[in-house]
Formats: sequence, structure tokens, C-alpha cells
Amino acid sequence: MNSVQRYAIIQLMKVTVSDKYQLVVPKEARKKMGLKPGQKVTVKNVQANTITFEREPTMQELLAQSRGTMQNTPWQKDGVDASKWLRQERDRE
Repeated sequence: MNSVQRYAIIQLMKVTVSDKYQLVVPKEARKKMGLKPGQKVTVKNVQANTITFEREPTMQELLAQSRGTMQNTPWQKDGVDASKWLRQERDRE
């Protein structure tokens, strides 16, 4: 089965809303989204006949996204540890 066929199958999956308004995400969709039990999803968009869900990123994904954001900070420019730099800044006051 190629990716186009698999995508078409996922698009055509149907689920039933329970009496508690719960949905079971089909296995193929869970795999494609990388969903794990207990993981949170966000409702991104609600329209008359459509609801869009987005899986919340895992801690590892969040850390990977933030990697490199602390570059070129004042303490790195001074070549010191962040806690030492902060102490020096507090001592200046």
C-alpha cells in the first residue's frame, strides 16, 4: 500500500460518538499522529461539520524545538556561567 492509498484510507475512516460524546481514534490515525495513551490533543478548529485536532508535542519535541534559543546571551558573551553572571549583575546594584 503506497502513501496515497494509506492517506485515502485514513481520510475515509468513520468513528461513532458514544453516549458520553467520546470518540475512539482509529489505529492508523493514531500511528500517523504518533498518539500515545494519556497524551493531550488540542481542538484547533471547529466548524459546522469539521473538528480539527492537533497532538500536543512531547517534552522531547519541545526541548528539540527550543534547542539553541539560549545562544548569544549576555553571560555567554562574557564567557561565564549563567548563575555567576546573574550574581555579578545583582552585585552591581
